[in-house]
Order: sequence, then C-alpha cells, then structure tokens
Amino acid sequence: MSTESQFLMSLEPEQYRGKWVAVLDSKILAEGKDLAEVYKKAMKEAKGRTPLFEYIPEKAEEQTLIL
Repeated sequence: MSTESQFLMSLEPEQYRGKWVAVLDSKILAEGKDLAEVYKKAMKEAKGRTPLFEYIPEKAEEQTLIL
C-alpha cells in the first residue's frame, strides 16, 4: 500500500466529504469540489511528481460492497 493511500485511510473524512483531495507522501496538496482546479493546484505543488487524487464521497453517496 502506498504512503498516500495509508495517509488517506488515517484521515478523518468529515471535513473532506464531497471533495477531491490530492495527496503526496503524507500531505494534502489541494482539496476542493472541482477536480480540474484541484489537479491544477496540486501539480504546481508536486514539482514534477504525481500525487494521488481521491474523491471523498458524501455520506449519502457511500456504498457498501458485500463479498
């Protein structure tokens, strides 16, 4: 599992619900409702590296997968 994925799993999701977040290492580079804007800001901050982009769903958007 990547450092970014581990960091995302450790976050308290409430403040990011309904938003896109861009994570690099253990830092949130950008967040917002518009993926294009989050991407643009994050890529400036990442300085040639590629962040992980993840959408944090609203509670009503969450789904449960039963295997």
